[in-house]
Amino acid sequence: AQELAIEAEAYFGNSTAGADGIAIAITDGIDYTHVSGSGDAFGLDGLGGYAVVFDTYQNPGDPSGNFISIVQLGTEMAPSTYMAVPTL
Repeated sequence: AQELAIEAEAYFGNSTAGADGIAIAITDGIDYTHVSGSGDAFGLDGLGGYAVVFDTYQNPGDPSGNFISIVQLGTEMAPSTYMAVPTL
């Protein structure tokens, strides 16, 4: 097994209105020509794999308007594991 480390900085703006957020995805890499989806899917519809989602807008099914979640791609994007955070 090999170690994987990801380090990043993100600026989410200075508005409390939110606009979905960002996601860091590790995908199966099979076919990127079908990537799509609404804002609440972060453009990851059609991919398999996993993503860490930093969500700043409460869509239906979201636990709040500010949370971090690990989601399995290829399924409903509703988070099954999440942690509420202060306003991003």
